[in-house]
Amino acid sequence: MTNSGYLVAGLIGLGLCSCSAALPGPERIASATQPELALLEDDLRERLDPVDRDTDTLHALARIMAAQGKLEQAETLAVEATDLEPFHSGFLETLAEILLQQEKRFQALLAYNQAVTVDSERLSAYVGLAITHQLLGDSASARKALEQAIRFEPRYFDARFHLARILFEIGETIPAEPAIVATRRIRPADKEALLLHLRILIALERLEDALLLAQERLAVNPDDLEILRQLLDIHVQREDWDSAETIYQRLAALGEPTPDDILAGVKIAAARGRIDSAGQQLDRLLEQFPRHAPALVVLSQSLLARNRPAEAIRPLTAAVEVAPNWPEGHYWMAVAYFSLGDFLRGNLALKRADSLSPHHKRTRLLRIRRLLAEGAEAQASGLLDTYLKSQPGDVEALMLRAEWQTLTGDYDGAEKTLSTMPPGDPAARFARGRLAFLRGQYHAAIDHTSPLVDQATPAWEAVYLHAAALGSLRRYDEALAAISPFMKTDFGAGAFHRLAGYLHERSGNRKAARKAFARGLRSHPRDPWLIDGASRIAIDTGEWVRAQGLLEAGIEQNSPLLPVFLERLATVYRTLELPEKEREIRRRFLAVIDPLPREAGQRAQDSVLFRMRLPPIELAVEPPSADSGSVPAR
Repeated sequence: MTNSGYLVAGLIGLGLCSCSAALPGPERIASATQPELALLEDDLRERLDPVDRDTDTLHALARIMAAQGKLEQAETLAVEATDLEPFHSGFLETLAEILLQQEKRFQALLAYNQAVTVDSERLSAYVGLAITHQLLGDSASARKALEQAIRFEPRYFDARFHLARILFEIGETIPAEPAIVATRRIRPADKEALLLHLRILIALERLEDALLLAQERLAVNPDDLEILRQLLDIHVQREDWDSAETIYQRLAALGEPTPDDILAGVKIAAARGRIDSAGQQLDRLLEQFPRHAPALVVLSQSLLARNRPAEAIRPLTAAVEVAPNWPEGHYWMAVAYFSLGDFLRGNLALKRADSLSPHHKRTRLLRIRRLLAEGAEAQASGLLDTYLKSQPGDVEALMLRAEWQTLTGDYDGAEKTLSTMPPGDPAARFARGRLAFLRGQYHAAIDHTSPLVDQATPAWEAVYLHAAALGSLRRYDEALAAISPFMKTDFGAGAFHRLAGYLHERSGNRKAARKAFARGLRSHPRDPWLIDGASRIAIDTGEWVRAQGLLEAGIEQNSPLLPVFLERLATVYRTLELPEKEREIRRRFLAVIDPLPREAGQRAQDSVLFRMRLPPIELAVEPPSADSGSVPAR
């Protein structure tokens, strides 16, 4: 819950006042209809002496005005009551509630602090104080206020509920779970606590427990919309698309779908291969709710999956403006910047996500990936070990360990790590195929990748690896057929053009190889591997000027192929009789091949089989454009 209106809802009525028996109390005010509130207002105004102002009457009238939405008048009455009795904690709390409803948060904070100073055991005021602190972005102070209330009364439901909620919202899902369990022991039937418990279990990926809890509630009320929405989220997380679609249709039949319902429908359509339909639904959702942060993030994920990180920055910027304290938005912003190679802004976004939610799973794993990519192996290894101790079965963390073991040449260790993962998991299957490929076991690599490429919308990395294995077995025609649907897309950022070039070259068709490299360079002029292939063919065929242009572009970027480009360019300059340029390039070449070894993480950044900068991105739902084409179906 990040909406301030939702946070302050229910605050009026938390506190009790020392009203006389003749005055309406908080419960009566909260349950009264608008016409009844108007009658109560008229009655109290008649009874209020214009000179000898009764503070209890002022206070009750302030609450009635607030309940009618007349907040400025309510504030005036509440201020008058506190001026007459400045040490009345109930009056101060009501003033704070009214100020908070008007989003006068700093004034509300002051009034709540005064209330708990006057009466240190006024429990409801601690809850209001905590909510105000959180709205001001100070979750630590919010926790302290709630913990203080719990020390006074361990079974105070509101304090325990909001403590669990705040822990969950700042990403501390592990301590949030026992906190909500303790809360629900006090009121087992409370609906809001049950919903929060479900959200926490889903975030912890304890999906079977969440499913059981939701089904127990639905057995009592099968048409409970809020529980059905949580059940939909559970099925989406479990990738049980049949069940998810069934619940989605039930929700649609029961009433107008919410933005989150529609977004779940987008994910269902994308998972079932209905890419165009998913994209159209997402477009309609953003037209109707242009500031819906989760939908903006899904759009950015789609753009990232299509290798368009620069375009992903815009929806992500909007998402973090709408929800500045939502770690997910900052996390994907970091992913987008890392994809662009903008490590400074990527690290800043990652730091922001980390500060908002130190225990956020994706943020922790991305931080480890960045450390690995920067060569901080010891620190990354320690963080990964700590993470796996708390979540030993986490698939993505195990994948990260297997990737690093593979990169560092510990193939046996990688194989052992992968053996602990579910055999049917697509990521694990890909990793096993990659490991077999690197070991030269090409038949095994094909066995692992075949189920992945046979899917309706296969991941481009799996197709690339499958084709590379086929090519290594000299099955060139099969390899070229496998990658041909991807040649006109943005997937792989030129990887398929370079692979096609190498396959044609190895099969002896140099003309086709040159054409494949040239096409790739038109779309991806800075791709070092395309420059490598095209320049090699240009040198072999004596096209020295063309080779010069390619290699001069290649040495302008930092890539693992820089020493190769420099050495080739020196040969080109010598052939073209440019001695000064040749000597300059020779000096640079000697500096580049200094014996200091490059870190494995740096090598990983430029390898198509290892994308250490990025987490897995699986969702691609944007409608196909005329330029890039859609996700190729098979």
